[in-house]
Amino acid sequence: GLSDYVDDCNLGADTTEAVDVFIGEVTKIGNKFSYSGTVSQILDLVGWSAKVMVRDGELDPDAIAKIKEKYLGLTWDPSSDVIKYRLNVNLVPKVRGVRPDNAPDITMENLDLLQNTLLTMKVVASVVYGWYDPPGLICPLVLKYKLLLSETIQIGVTWKDVLPDSFQRLWKEALEDAVKFGEITFVRSVKPEGVIGDPTLVGYADGSKVAFDGALYVRWRLMNPDPNQFVLDGVGVEHPVTHVSRLVTAKAKISKTGKVPRNEMNGLVLLARLVTATLPGLVDKPTSFLPIIDSRCTIQSVEAEAKTLKDFFNNRCEEWDEHRRQWALQGLDVEKIHHTASADNIADLATRG
Repeated sequence: GLSDYVDDCNLGADTTEAVDVFIGEVTKIGNKFSYSGTVSQILDLVGWSAKVMVRDGELDPDAIAKIKEKYLGLTWDPSSDVIKYRLNVNLVPKVRGVRPDNAPDITMENLDLLQNTLLTMKVVASVVYGWYDPPGLICPLVLKYKLLLSETIQIGVTWKDVLPDSFQRLWKEALEDAVKFGEITFVRSVKPEGVIGDPTLVGYADGSKVAFDGALYVRWRLMNPDPNQFVLDGVGVEHPVTHVSRLVTAKAKISKTGKVPRNEMNGLVLLARLVTATLPGLVDKPTSFLPIIDSRCTIQSVEAEAKTLKDFFNNRCEEWDEHRRQWALQGLDVEKIHHTASADNIADLATRG
């Protein structure tokens, strides 16, 4: 009908030329846009039209304003094609999803408002769970606050209770840190320019007493490596930079066991689930996957031929094996789990809280 409305439709292509065909010629009258490409032609068949089509590199402020810098709930700057995060701190909880207009975010200019407010469980929980991050790109930061939230729950405060003095101090320091983080940006595209060939996947996992996590990267070979760029290996030897990687997704969870070996295994299984969930959405299918962890115990458990393990480990080893079988059917070659030092494991950033 005339009132039908669809928001945030996603469309992509392998080449810039294909996107040009989708959009076609752009006509702008005032702040209204119309398009002649194949997308508009298809919509026209059912009497629909696109309010705006915004692509990476878009510079028209009117077009950008129409999406309100939001894409699928995330803040997207199309002109530079980056996803922006900010740990907003607002001490007035939403009511039915709406926050009053006179409830300002805490900034560096009004930090006194934070210091002069008595925090309750409801306030701190609404702040932490208001940070929207489905891809998990900032999960190491968010996990720190979820761990503090867990500690706060354990002291027995109810939803509307004012927090004790010790937790008032902890939360005010933590929320002030959140304000000071400022803006955090990630390149939206997982395929940078100047790369060649099929990508590979590299995943890191870790576990500690308090949490476990996994982080998944897509790795590309550079077409023309910069001869002046080098990286140092563990013994200080220089190597030319031949590849580039992008963080695709990550996830961190609070531990319920408090046992490091179990959480190391949980981290590996979480990484496997991330790979399985991510593969269907990758246009350029990766040829191989390299998992990297810092737990020899977990590696030995997975590689053991005769599984004489306790049920907890045996069940997770079986899940890992099932993921591997599914990946093989999709043509993904899985390398042996690589052991690295804890200091070189990027997943440690999350599990240390």
